Amino acid sequence: MALSNHVAFYQAGENAHGGVLVLIRKDIPVTRVSCSLPNICVIDLLLSEPTRLVAIYAPESKTWRWSELTNLTNNRCIIMGDFNVDIEKDGEKADQLLEWIDSCHLRPVVLDSNTSLRSNRTIDYALTTGVDLTIQTYEGTTNSDHKPLIGTFTGNDAKKRKGSRTVWSVFSLFLSYTYEFWEQKEWNTQASETTYEEFITFLTSLNNRCQQYFALNQARPSIPYELLKLLALSHSLSFKAKRKGDIQLRNEARRLRNATRFELRRLQQEQLTKQLRERHTSGEDSALFWNKTKRHFRHISSSLRGFETPKGEIIRDPQNMVDTAADYYEKLLEAPVVIRPHPYVDAPPVTWENATTPIPNVTYPEIINILQSRKKKKSQDIHGLSPFILDKIPRNYWHLFVQLYNYSFATCLMAKKFKE
Repeated sequence: MALSNHVAFYQAGENAHGGVLVLIRKDIPVTRVSCSLPNICVIDLLLSEPTRLVAIYAPESKTWRWSELTNLTNNRCIIMGDFNVDIEKDGEKADQLLEWIDSCHLRPVVLDSNTSLRSNRTIDYALTTGVDLTIQTYEGTTNSDHKPLIGTFTGNDAKKRKGSRTVWSVFSLFLSYTYEFWEQKEWNTQASETTYEEFITFLTSLNNRCQQYFALNQARPSIPYELLKLLALSHSLSFKAKRKGDIQLRNEARRLRNATRFELRRLQQEQLTKQLRERHTSGEDSALFWNKTKRHFRHISSSLRGFETPKGEIIRDPQNMVDTAADYYEKLLEAPVVIRPHPYVDAPPVTWENATTPIPNVTYPEIINILQSRKKKKSQDIHGLSPFILDKIPRNYWHLFVQLYNYSFATCLMAKKFKE
C-alpha cells in the first residue's frame, strides 16, 4: 500500500459524504486530541515546539457554532480545510466567522484565487496563530470539486532554541600563529583586491570554526565572579559536611548558599529594572529585553470592515474601499513640485583649493587610536563579521592593513570588499 508509512486519523461527519481524514507520517510523533464535534479532527504534532493541527470541514448543514472551536485553539495552531465561507463575498456569514477569528487572535491565510471548481469562491483556506504558514493550490487533475490545498510552514525552532558563543581566545591565538604566513606569503599590496578578499574569507571561516553551540534551555545568565566563588565555597562545605557528618559545616554551607541566592535574586531584579528602563534606547540591555519578550508576541488579525468618509458615510463595498484608499494615498504620497532656482542648476563645478594635494599616509598609531575610540557593535555585515571582531585581531595585523589603506589612497582604488 502506497500510504503504509502513514498513520490515519478519521472523524466522522454529519452527512453521507462528510468526514475528515488526516494522514501523518509515522516518523512524526503525534497525539490525537479528543473532540466530539463532527468533521473536526484535532492532532498535536510533537515537534521541537508542539503545533496543533485542526482539520475542518464545515458544511452548510453543520450543527455546531464557530465558538465551540475556541477551546481547541492554543498559542501555536493551524486550522485548515473547507470552511464553506468566502470571507469577502458571504456577508453576514463572513462577519460571524471573522468575529470568532478576531476573538481567538487567529490570522487568516487566504489565496487570491478561487478554490471551488463549481463556483468563483474561495472557501478553502487556513487560520493560524504562532505559525508562519504559506499555502497554495494544486493545479493538477483532481476528482474533487475543490482545488487541493498545500500548506507549508518552516520550523525554525531548532535555530531559535540554539545559542552560540565565539571562543575569542582561540580566535586570537590562531591569528597569532598565522601572521607569518600572511605577512611573508599571501599579503600582496599590489593585488589589494585579491589579498583583502582572501583575508576576509579567512576571518569568516575562522570565526565560524570558533563557534560553540548550546541549547538555549541550558543557557544561564552570567553571574559575577564573587557570587560564583561563594557558590563554589558553599558546595565545598556541603560536600565536607556530608562526608564528615559535621552539623556546623552543614549549617554554614546552608547559610552561604542562602546568602548567595539572595544576592543573585537582587542582582537579577536590578538587571530587570534596568532593562525595563532602557528598553526603548539603543544598547545591549534593550536588545536583551526584546530578545526575551519577542517569543511571547502573537499574531493579531484585524479585519477591515469599512471606511467612514468625512461626510459620515460608511463604505463597505470592497472595490469602493480599495479605490478610496488608493486615491487617498496617491494624493498623500504624490511627488512634490520642486522649483529649482536658476543659480543652483547652472552653477559651475566647485574647484577645491587642495584638489592636487596628495592624501597623507595613514600611520599605525592613528589606526590604533581610532580602534580604541570607536564603540564596537555586534551588528554583522554581509560576510557575517561585526566591528566587535576588530578588538580580537592581534595588533601586528594592523601593520599589514596600513600598507593596504595607503595603497588604496594613493591609487584611488578601493577593494570591492571594502564596500560590503
